[in-house]
Parts: sequence; C-alpha cells; structure tokens
Amino acid sequence: MVDKIQMDTRTLDRKDHPSVSEAAEKCYSERISEDEKKAHRGEFVAIDAIAGRWAFGRTSPEALRALAPTPGGPLPYIRPVGFAFRLRMSPRS
Repeated sequence: MVDKIQMDTRTLDRKDHPSVSEAAEKCYSERISEDEKKAHRGEFVAIDAIAGRWAFGRTSPEALRALAPTPGGPLPYIRPVGFAFRLRMSPRS
C-alpha cells in the first residue's frame, strides 16, 4: 500500500524563488553537520529554513513526511544529500 501525502499547494512569485532556495542552501551548508551529511549521503533532505528544521528520507516524499510541514507554513525545500545541486527554472512555453 502506498502512503499518500496531502500537500498544501501554493505558488511563489518569481522574485521569491531565489530567497527560498538561498536560505535553504545556507541552512544546508552552515547548520547541517558534515557527519549528518555523510550518514545520509544519497538520501534527500527537506528543509524549513525559516524554522531551522530539516529531516532526511530515502526518497523526497519520505523526507517531506519526516519534516511534517505545517499547513500554511513555509514551503519546504528538498535536495539530495552529498551531491552538488542546482535549481534551474525556465518559463513555461
């Protein structure tokens, strides 16, 4: 049986994207220890940079469930652990 996640869906203005990703990447690089990163390499981390919370999971949905974001709260940022990651956005055609 597959667990389903009910997610609050929100849209960010284009000007908000850099600040969300930058805050989360700063949290990833400065607050998550190298030992934690080594222990969870190849997994995913969901980050709530506003609250300074994060959670790991083998898959991105698992990390999101572990973080348990609050409805209406900040958008979680999900990235792989231990690998370079770039978020590239392009306009819809």
